[in-house]
Amino acid sequence: MAEDTITPGEPRRLSTGWRAALSSLMVIVAAASIAYRALVTGHIEQTAALFVGLPLLIGFLATHLTRARSAYGQVIRANVIFLAVAAPLLGEGSICLLMAAPLFIGVSMIGVAMYQSIRSRAVYAILALPLAAGWLQKKTGSFPPEPQSVRTRWEVSGSAAGWRKAVREAAPVAQNGSRFLALGFPLPLSYTMSGDGAEVRFARAEGVTGHWRVRCLPFATGVRFELIEDTTRIAHWMEMKESAVEVEESAGKVAVIQTTRFVPLLSPFWYFVPAQRFAVREAHRLALESWRMAVR
Repeated sequence: MAEDTITPGEPRRLSTGWRAALSSLMVIVAAASIAYRALVTGHIEQTAALFVGLPLLIGFLATHLTRARSAYGQVIRANVIFLAVAAPLLGEGSICLLMAAPLFIGVSMIGVAMYQSIRSRAVYAILALPLAAGWLQKKTGSFPPEPQSVRTRWEVSGSAAGWRKAVREAAPVAQNGSRFLALGFPLPLSYTMSGDGAEVRFARAEGVTGHWRVRCLPFATGVRFELIEDTTRIAHWMEMKESAVEVEESAGKVAVIQTTRFVPLLSPFWYFVPAQRFAVREAHRLALESWRMAVR
């Protein structure tokens, strides 16, 4: 009759292995947290120094400190722990984590491949590249972001005169129907006007409640809004400049055209700008629904 056998010392080795892996992950996350705080102190947390340099560091450390069968698995674990646990404690919110997670994990994977190819601790010198790029971008104005302009056009029912009146006046805020904006972006609570100024107050997001104050400049077919003050978390991602709303009437059809101009602040721009442009388009949709309530 066969009996199961347990090799003496096997539970101890298993337990020791888990403790070693957990300790390594804790060291990696702690090092990444310290590095993140250093980038914030140096005011380069919106550059490639964070979004490329930090995941590279996680990738190198995970490969160097762990002896798992799959270094890639350890890297994913380290990134998930840092993003889900450490980052919120350091002040980052859900939308930052969701937007940065694919980039973090992807760059970390590249870091693992580089470390395994070079097989030398000298690979850590590569970390100087994104750090230098981030410092140059922030301190010297190198690699300036390209200003963005997002334009949307919506055909609507009703009269052009009614829509022009609606976009020039305060309006109730419609319920957000965008799943993307619901991920954690600041959402408007109220929209009020006084003279030639307007204020949009936002719900709490990323640990901050804030507002937009704008100057309203009506013209023949619509209105232009110039941003005066932004105390929301949005100012951390992009610098809003102005937004124009034009109501166009042609062949019996009425269209609302919105054009928003902003400067992206998060680098690498090729990664973040598409998401920022999409967020602005979704914000246009929410504004349209708010004005539609006023037209009714």
